[in-house]
Amino acid sequence: TGEWQAEKAVKFGEDWLAKYGDKLNAIICDNDDMSSAVQTAMNSKGRKDIVCIGVDGNKGPITMVENGKMLATIYQDGPAQVTKAIEYADKVLHGQKVSKSTMIDFVLVTKNNAGEYLK
Repeated sequence: TGEWQAEKAVKFGEDWLAKYGDKLNAIICDNDDMSSAVQTAMNSKGRKDIVCIGVDGNKGPITMVENGKMLATIYQDGPAQVTKAIEYADKVLHGQKVSKSTMIDFVLVTKNNAGEYLK
């Protein structure tokens, strides 16, 4: 695995490219730092057809998406996560029960909506 580090993810991606060649068409990463680094490496090797997608919605990868250098990223809604955490903390503080888990929606960021997430 890339162990959350861009350099290790690039090495992993390059190893897969060497091993699988034309059969490799996508690499999914656990964060945007890894996915944008791997996408840049694949692009530089002439493999712009390989789709690399990560999660976070950081400015750099969203800019790559907007400029057509990366197909997509997944935006994690940090403000909504913090708001829900504070809401739950307040409920617990006041003796109320809260759900064991909750879902904060992710957003697929593509060239069509990237500009909205760069504001």
